[in-house]
Formats: sequence, C-alpha cells, structure tokens
Amino acid sequence: MLHGVDAAVTDSRTSRLLVATTNPGKLDEIRDILGALPLTIVTLADHPPVPEPEETGSTFAENARLKARYYADATGEVTVAEDSGLEIDVDRGAGNGALDGVGDRADAALAGHSGNQVGV
Repeated sequence: MLHGVDAAVTDSRTSRLLVATTNPGKLDEIRDILGALPLTIVTLADHPPVPEPEETGSTFAENARLKARYYADATGEVTVAEDSGLEIDVDRGAGNGALDGVGDRADAALAGHSGNQVGV
C-alpha cells in the first residue's frame, strides 16, 4: 500500500520514499523492486523512533495499509509498507493417527505470529 502517492506523482520535487520496515531482507526486496525509480529510499532508522502501530486489520493488505498511513502520518514521508505473516495449511482430515491434533497445536503455537512490517 502506497500512502501519499498522489503527492509524489504531482510534485516532481518529491524523491524520498520511506520503506517502513525493520526487516533487512524485506528492505532489500523492496529496493530491488523500486531500484530503477528516481527515489531516495529512507527507512525507519532514518527517523526518531516511532512505536509500532496496532495491527487491527483482518487481512495482510488491511494491516499494510494501516501501517503505511500510520508511518506516513508520524514521519511526514510518502511511505510504503507490507504485512507478511506465517500461514500453514494443515490437513485436518480424520484418522491421521499420530498426526491427530497437530493442526490445533500448530495454530496455538503460532497464534499472534506475524512477519515484520513494510508500509506502502
């Protein structure tokens, strides 16, 4: 989700983009994707500390949009963010013997886990 893109498109002086992540791998991925654009990419480390927003969205896309708006408001920068989480598909069929209940245990163990944020 890109927050503030209209300003970036209409104001040719805008050349900074905040990539709101603390994950170096995600930052590298986004730099690779945006590499050809005439942008100066800045990160959260280039700003005074900002507390992380609450992730109240019901989807990864909603949380990415929330983070992008939150960090854009907090920093005044055009901001890009993403939200990645961990999803595991477990066969919940009956009669798996030793595997019975594994899906429920995995769900419990992974409850609340999500990847680092990147805002767009």
